[in-house]
Amino acid sequence: MKVNPVHGVLSHAAVMSIRGLGAVVKILPPVFWGALASALTPFLWLVLSTHRRRTLKNLMDTGRSRTQACSLGLACFRSNLLVFFESLAMKRIIERRGVRVERRISANAEKTFRRTLDGKEPIVIGVSGHVGVWELMGAETANMLAPTTVAVSARRAKNPVFNDYLVGLRKSYGMDHIDKEVMIRYVIKMIRKKVPHVYVFLCDQHFRRGEKIPFMKKNACTVSMPAILAIKYNCPLFMGRCIRRAPGDYLIEIDLLDLTPYTNINQREAVRLITTEINAYIAASIEKAPEQWTWGHRRWRSCCEEDPRKGLSSGDL
Repeated sequence: MKVNPVHGVLSHAAVMSIRGLGAVVKILPPVFWGALASALTPFLWLVLSTHRRRTLKNLMDTGRSRTQACSLGLACFRSNLLVFFESLAMKRIIERRGVRVERRISANAEKTFRRTLDGKEPIVIGVSGHVGVWELMGAETANMLAPTTVAVSARRAKNPVFNDYLVGLRKSYGMDHIDKEVMIRYVIKMIRKKVPHVYVFLCDQHFRRGEKIPFMKKNACTVSMPAILAIKYNCPLFMGRCIRRAPGDYLIEIDLLDLTPYTNINQREAVRLITTEINAYIAASIEKAPEQWTWGHRRWRSCCEEDPRKGLSSGDL
C-alpha cells in the first residue's frame, strides 16, 4: 500500500513518539498507567466521535440507558488505553516486574500444553476476544508454549507504518501477527510443511464470510475457522481470557473445549455448534468485565441477519 509522503513522515514521527512513551511506561509503576489513562480518556471520548457513537449505540442496543452507556463507554475507552500502555510494557509484565499475574489453567488445558511442548500436538487452536488485556493473553500463551510458533489472526492496520510497528511489537513478545484475510492460506501452507503451530483467533469481530450465529442475543458474522480446524484435523481447542483486576494485576483463565459431543454428527452442524460455544464463552467473559470489552466494534451488521448458511466450510482448507 502506497503512503502519501507527508503522511509517511507523520506516521514515522508518531511511531517514534510511541516508542518514547513505551520507554517511560516501562519504568512507571502500574498505578500511573491507570492515572494517565484516566487523564486522556475524556479527550479521546471527545475526539473519536465515530467510535464514541458506535460504542453508545451498541451499549444502548443491549438495554442500557444513555446515561449508563456513557458511563460504561468512558470506562471502555479507558480500558483500551490501558491495553495500549500494557502492550508497550509487555516484556515487564511477562517478567513479573512490579506486576501480579495469576494463571488459572484447567487440568485438560495444561495437559494439552505439555503435549504441545513435547511435540505430540502439532496443531492447537486457541480462541479469545478483545476483553480485558487480550495482548497479555496472547503473550502469555506464546511464553508458555515457546518455542512452538504462536500465530495470531488479526486485522491488518490500514497505515503500513503502524502495521509494521504493531507486527514488530507482537513479534517482540513471541507472537506472529497474521492478517486475518490471508490466515487460511497461511494455515494451509504451515500444515503442508508440517510446522508445529498454535493458531490463536480473536473471535469477537465481524468476519464477512463467517457463520451467522447469536452473540449476546443478536446474530453476528463469526469466524468459523477455529471450529473447522478443530474438526478437520482433530486438534484441541482452548479458550482463554485475561481480566484486569487493577492496573498491574491480572487474572488469566484458560480452559479446553470438550469436542467429544461433536465427533459423530454432521460436520457442518458441528462447526456451527462449536462456534456457538465460542460466542457464548466470549459473551460470558464480557459479562465478567463489561467495561473491558471494545464496544466500538461493528459487531452486529445488517448482513448478519440474512440466511445463516453462507460461511466458510472445511472445503476452504
